[in-house]
Amino acid sequence: MNTTPKPTQTMPTADTNTPPKEKKKGIISWQFWGVILVLISGSIGYFATAALLKLSPIPNCAKIYLPMASASTRLYCAQLNAEKGGVDNLLNAITIMDQIPSDHPLQKTIQKYREEWADQILALGEKEFQDGKLDQAIAIAQKIPFNSQAYTLVEERLKTWREIWSKGDSLFKEGEFYLRESEWNKAFSNAVNLTNLKNRYWAITKYEELVNKIQLAKEESSKLDQAYTSLRNGDGDSLLKAIEIASQFSKESYAYKEAQELIENARNKLLKKMQYFVDNRQWNTLSRIADQIPPSLELQDQVLDWNYLANAGIKSEIGSVASLEEAITEAQKIAIGNPLYEEAQDLIVRWQSEMEAVTHLNQARQYAQGEDKTNYQAAIASASLIPSINPRYEEAQEEIRLWNRQISIMEDQPLLDLAKQWARGDNIDSLQRAIEQARLIGVNRPLHSEAKELISEWQGEIQRQQDRPILDQAISLGNAQDFYQAIQVAQTIGSDRALYSEAQGKIQAWRQEIQASETLQKAYQTAATGRAQDLGEGIRLVRNIPANTRVSSQGTQISNRWSYQILALAQDQAIISIQDAISIAKLIPSYTAAYPSAQAQIQGWENLLKTPTMMPDSIPLQ
Repeated sequence: MNTTPKPTQTMPTADTNTPPKEKKKGIISWQFWGVILVLISGSIGYFATAALLKLSPIPNCAKIYLPMASASTRLYCAQLNAEKGGVDNLLNAITIMDQIPSDHPLQKTIQKYREEWADQILALGEKEFQDGKLDQAIAIAQKIPFNSQAYTLVEERLKTWREIWSKGDSLFKEGEFYLRESEWNKAFSNAVNLTNLKNRYWAITKYEELVNKIQLAKEESSKLDQAYTSLRNGDGDSLLKAIEIASQFSKESYAYKEAQELIENARNKLLKKMQYFVDNRQWNTLSRIADQIPPSLELQDQVLDWNYLANAGIKSEIGSVASLEEAITEAQKIAIGNPLYEEAQDLIVRWQSEMEAVTHLNQARQYAQGEDKTNYQAAIASASLIPSINPRYEEAQEEIRLWNRQISIMEDQPLLDLAKQWARGDNIDSLQRAIEQARLIGVNRPLHSEAKELISEWQGEIQRQQDRPILDQAISLGNAQDFYQAIQVAQTIGSDRALYSEAQGKIQAWRQEIQASETLQKAYQTAATGRAQDLGEGIRLVRNIPANTRVSSQGTQISNRWSYQILALAQDQAIISIQDAISIAKLIPSYTAAYPSAQAQIQGWENLLKTPTMMPDSIPLQ
């Protein structure tokens, strides 16, 4: 079914029948009122905004009395304080916020800021803790308001801080203790343990400090070792050196206490050493060491007395009356009550006694310059006036011994000269007279040793003159090869005689000749069989004959002859057996004349043995 659309019908409007002039008038009226409305609305917004700005300018927090200010103003001022940073500003910000009532609509925002600021305060405390300021860190943390969530962390954080701090302090102090005990490895182990602590101050700053102290302590210990070495040496200079080294350690040094103990030890040893110098009269050393003693040992009074005594001792050693008087004057400067006073007084008494002894000795020495018996006796008499208790007694006795020796020499020299004159006769009678004369010089006399040596020489000459005919007879028999008789005659010269050694030498040579002759005869007997082995044995026996004997050349000749006989035997044997011939030829010693020929023959025979034997051609059967 086709439906035909109906034309749209337009509803008539109110303006349908409005004339055009009226319609234009209506449009203008609407635009006018629209512009007016816009202007009115903009003016209202502008004035409203201006009024609002006028009512809410940016507050000046420094001039506002905050307890009477609005919550927004307080929040604004609190934020300004917090933005400045620092514990006091953050606490001030929190204090401003605490004045806002808990039921205020901004309380959620306020609480958020309060927690942030409390956390920032705790972080500042943590920073102080990490920087090594524990007390400041604790003080900051304890300022956090108790009603903040951050406050719940304070006690735990303080506990952790204190534990870390206590651990670090313990490790550091223990490390310092190890340093004082020179246990470097343990100290360094403590330093390494500091780096494990969760604190920058202990892990870095104090670690580096302890490591530096370890290095310094090692260097100081090395220096102190040098001081100990000097201390062990024990002489005055070494003790001063030990004190000098140990004095370089300051009170802050880990080795200070040990160094002070070393100084005290060295000081005590030095006092003993100085007394040793005094007791042993080592005045120059005493003076030199005393001048080097440092004031720090507080021995100024002793040093002064040591110098007085050393100067006195040095002067006393000159030995003159004047120098002894100067020594006494110097020693008298040591005041009564001082440690060296008694020593000085003893020396003064000694030097006063020495002055008397020196006077006697000087007079005695003047007498001795006369160099004759009478003057020496006068010198001895003067020196004998010095008593045994006098310090110069031994010196006087030495001089007396010297002068007595000179007197003894003067008395005995004529006797010895006469003995020497008798000995010039060089015959038994004159030598006997010389010996009798020399024996007049006693055992305790200065010339006794010389006289004794001369007597021994002259007695030997007498013995040589007495025994020379006997030895000459024995030598004559030996030259005639009557060795047994020669030995018998030479043996009559006793072991206490001058020619004994010469006689024994001759006897030894003759016995060697006898032995050589017997050996040669035995070699002849052995080789007489003519067999190769016996000839070789004969050659071996002859080899034992010494070259300096009479039969040595004969032995050499016979050995060479027998060596050729052995070679001839080998050549004869070669017809029968080349192998046996070689064995015989090898019996010839290398030092015999036939040896080169024997070796050449042996080589030829050995070559012949190596050549294959040629078999004759087969003969055909008939």
